[in-house]
Amino acid sequence: KRIQTGTCDKLPDQVLEPVRRHLPRYSDCSNAVVVDAENMEKEAALRAPWSDLEKCIFVDKFLTFPKNFGKIATFLTNKCAKDCVRFYYDSKQTVNYKAMLREHQQRRRGLKTTYNEITNAVESMGGAMVMDDEEN
Repeated sequence: KRIQTGTCDKLPDQVLEPVRRHLPRYSDCSNAVVVDAENMEKEAALRAPWSDLEKCIFVDKFLTFPKNFGKIATFLTNKCAKDCVRFYYDSKQTVNYKAMLREHQQRRRGLKTTYNEITNAVESMGGAMVMDDEEN
């Protein structure tokens, strides 16, 4: 539209210089081009590793506030929403979050009393479930 009305003289080039054209790239949340994505992921994993307690807190708060990573991050010291999002998508292959959330919601409504999915999630993250005798 700008070209037709004459407010824009020339469109800028959308191609990177030939040296970087063949390199894989993606943009992170700060809109900066990341050239070495694999190295960046390794550095992020080493910078702030998740303890077993933090993983369990994440699961507990995820059930309370599903996909509200900003709210979940307020319960975790030394973790921000970006760390929570990264952990969610990294652990999504081993933890069935949808089934776990569905089970939690059914239990809140009184329709289901099992803890199968939550037990599987906690065990896959290195924790263990302990049931009180009164609840069994």
